Amino acid sequence: NTRAVDVEGPKPQDIEDLSVGPCDGGTCIYLGDIGDNPAKRDDVVFTLVRERKSLEDKVKPLRTVRARYPDGPHNAEAFALHPNGDLFLVTKPADRVMMTPVPAKVYRLSAAQLRDASQTQTFTKVGEIDLPKIMGARAFPASIPTALDISADGKRAILLTYMSAL
Repeated sequence: NTRAVDVEGPKPQDIEDLSVGPCDGGTCIYLGDIGDNPAKRDDVVFTLVRERKSLEDKVKPLRTVRARYPDGPHNAEAFALHPNGDLFLVTKPADRVMMTPVPAKVYRLSAAQLRDASQTQTFTKVGEIDLPKIMGARAFPASIPTALDISADGKRAILLTYMSAL
């Protein structure tokens, strides 16, 4: 039975991905309002909705968590929750006009940060993935991440691009 569910609260700018993960002793659906093609947003927003067997037509979020990057705005489409409750996000590896490929950056919000909606959180940069180098001669879209998932045991991740899965 497929149907639309409205989430109450502020309207998002550009939800790009969603993930299911732990929250407050249960499981939540995390909606990632992380899109920012011109890379000008001061922060991004994650809306947490308690996962249930059946959702009403309209639901109230458990909370919304605002986050900013430590090095200025980025555009992103891919994030996932680790089983320990940490959130990992991978940026689009391109300049602001989407013409020049650059390494993707990987950021983390800890489970503790995701429990604190009282202030804007700051991501921690945990690394880079040089997708243009990994993808080699493939067309540029092969270097743009569109989704991320982490295995249930937290030991593996899969990153989907417009043309490949890594």
